Amino acid sequence: MPSRFSEFAHRFHDDLHEMEHVLHLSIRGLLQATALPQVVDVLAEYDATRGSTRSPAELEREREEAKAEAAFAAKERERGFPVLYGHAAVALWAALETVFEDAVVATLQDFPELLREKPLAKITIPLGEYEVMTPEERLRYLVRQISRNTNADLKRGAGRFEAVLECVGMGGKTDAATRRDLLELSYVRNLLVHRRGIVDHQFVSGCPWLNSTLGERFLVTEAHYKRYSKAVGDYFVELLKRDLARHGLSTEGFPSKSSNEGPHESAASPADEERVT
Repeated sequence: MPSRFSEFAHRFHDDLHEMEHVLHLSIRGLLQATALPQVVDVLAEYDATRGSTRSPAELEREREEAKAEAAFAAKERERGFPVLYGHAAVALWAALETVFEDAVVATLQDFPELLREKPLAKITIPLGEYEVMTPEERLRYLVRQISRNTNADLKRGAGRFEAVLECVGMGGKTDAATRRDLLELSYVRNLLVHRRGIVDHQFVSGCPWLNSTLGERFLVTEAHYKRYSKAVGDYFVELLKRDLARHGLSTEGFPSKSSNEGPHESAASPADEERVT
């Protein structure tokens, strides 16, 4: 019988592909926007040759708008498109949270006997809520309750996932580089969402290898995003391998994770992931 995780896994892959596509098209659009003033001037020359009736005021307004958009695009290009990469990083973490929950739900679907074992057997749910939920919604409710009961919600990086995965026989080891990059991504996500990217004490102590300055705005660069994307991809591969092993299937010949480019000055430890958010 095929794993229920297969459908979720393909959906996650499609989501990542769509995110990357939107990111690259957005960057391309900003790069093209830097040439808008020249485009407006060329069109004005063309219209004048053909006897255009556009007023000078209308043309001047169009030129000013083009210059403003070009200036903004040029500024983003010079900074390395931190706004786009920041949004992409937040979306990346959200996608990882989703596929993690999908993996646990799929495991409970494939191995329903887990529902009669601790800690799931002790979870209670109001009868009224239970009756209106679909079978999948009931399992997702259980996953969220496991997360609360294990304090996984208070952990950072891969630690918040491993605490729950362990409860359904899907726990395992993750290499230090991936753990560190996922830990960093979780801190960056929270900083962007809750602090507008302004570095606070929690961020400085949580990611000391970044050497961030308190009060400065953290800008997500292409290099940051590539590391985060690779770490998410590597962790996804790890989940796939664990799913195969859980079903008694061989992982021999399965793609292995590649090392991150560049040295890591420090690696995340389980203790780092235990820190309260």
